[in-house]
Amino acid sequence: MKTHSQESTHCEEAREAMSDKNRDRRHEGGFALILAILALMLLTFLGLTLATSTSTELRIATNYRWNTQALYNAEAGIEAGKRILQGLSWLQVLPAKRADWTPSTALPLSAPVTAVPLVGTAGTRNFEMGDCDRQGNGIGYGHVLYDGTNVYENVTIVPGFTSAPALNGAFTLWVRRPIVRGAAAGTWADDDDGGLNDTMILTAEGIAPYAGSASSTFARNNVARRIIEVSVRKQDTAGPCAGRSGQIGGGPEGNNVFGGGCGGNIDDALKGTPIGAGSGAGSNTGPNDRKPPS
Repeated sequence: MKTHSQESTHCEEAREAMSDKNRDRRHEGGFALILAILALMLLTFLGLTLATSTSTELRIATNYRWNTQALYNAEAGIEAGKRILQGLSWLQVLPAKRADWTPSTALPLSAPVTAVPLVGTAGTRNFEMGDCDRQGNGIGYGHVLYDGTNVYENVTIVPGFTSAPALNGAFTLWVRRPIVRGAAAGTWADDDDGGLNDTMILTAEGIAPYAGSASSTFARNNVARRIIEVSVRKQDTAGPCAGRSGQIGGGPEGNNVFGGGCGGNIDDALKGTPIGAGSGAGSNTGPNDRKPPS
């Protein structure tokens, strides 16, 4: 049987134990808040990282899209340029042949030597990059292609086609003569192919997107640009039973694609007349067909 004093001792011990527990809990006060703040900071950091990564991937995808579109526009410009040149006199649209020159030793060129074509100048981007063209003596990309009516600069709708295709961007076309060694040692010259004027360098710049010349400087400087240059040569008129190279009756550019072989011409082909049943053998003589020297 417990006495009163023993019961009092047990009560005091219980009170002391509860007091110790309360004291320990008071020491742990605020820890849950700190833990919640740390968790919130971690989630915020993860969210910002995800948002930044998503934004970066979006910019990469957008840049890739416009870069690819600019390449397609440049390729479209090359194909359109070759079709346009089929109906033009190259002597009229090429820059005039210049006197031989010795390349400058300093860049940029202070006074590039340039030459205008016979049809005149109509573009605003003639001889672009000429101040950095030491070997070409300032010719740069050349002269903006001008057929006397249309200026092929920042073209968004190709003129002269049956149905004008619109581009998701624009292209610009330049033409110039190839550069060859000059007669004197250390000099360079424009190549006119012995006066035939049947070889040129066709340069196409594709850009995307294109907001027009009135767009802001920032917009103009933040577009994708791709440059393609090809060497183009007039195709000789193939004679009857001529050898085939590239396309039938023509070269790698595809000119005179229906003009060679034993008879037939492009008019017959367009009318559906079988090759060889046309009005004349190898009679596809266009304005740019160069007769072989006799």
